[in-house]
Amino acid sequence: HLAGSLDRLLTYSRGAALSEAQRVALAAEQTVHEDRPELSRLLAGLTNGIDAAIRYLRTLTAESLLVPREVGRKRLPSNVLGLIFHAAEHSSRHAGQIVTLSRVVRDHE
Repeated sequence: HLAGSLDRLLTYSRGAALSEAQRVALAAEQTVHEDRPELSRLLAGLTNGIDAAIRYLRTLTAESLLVPREVGRKRLPSNVLGLIFHAAEHSSRHAGQIVTLSRVVRDHE
């Protein structure tokens, strides 16, 4: 979910709508506990998602940060900076969950 949500929020920050592939990936996030993908696949997706986000962030200018953007089907108002901030906040929360879960699992092995 971390890589997918990061991708979706940065897509909105570009002023674009979600692609069909992004919608399919979002739906797949709802069943990941049943599909149980391999750890290597999850880590590759996370690494690729973070790398893509960093490449995109390096292209931004200070002047672009307050450009208005709309989010989702409801077209909620935001701007580039707000979406980047939300992506960072959301990602850090999920990273914290990963660390906590790994500690819980490790402690119960």
